[in-house]
Amino acid sequence: MKILIRFFFKTVRAILGPVLLILDKLTSPKGVVRFKVPCLKVMDENGTPIWLYESNDIISYLQDLADQQAPAAACATWQP
Repeated sequence: MKILIRFFFKTVRAILGPVLLILDKLTSPKGVVRFKVPCLKVMDENGTPIWLYESNDIISYLQDLADQQAPAAACATWQP
């Protein structure tokens, strides 16, 4: 019985393996990168684009930007 089960699974693998590879090639999008990388494009004072690719760089840039704008926003909404 053990030999029949092994033979069955080897046969299924031999038949379905190439079929699944062909289906994967036919259904995968052409020219599309499947992984995503976080990035942020910012402009410096001269208008030159700077790309930030690292998550830590993006977070620190956004925190610095929020820290610069936070006092102005707090004063604008403050009413005694």
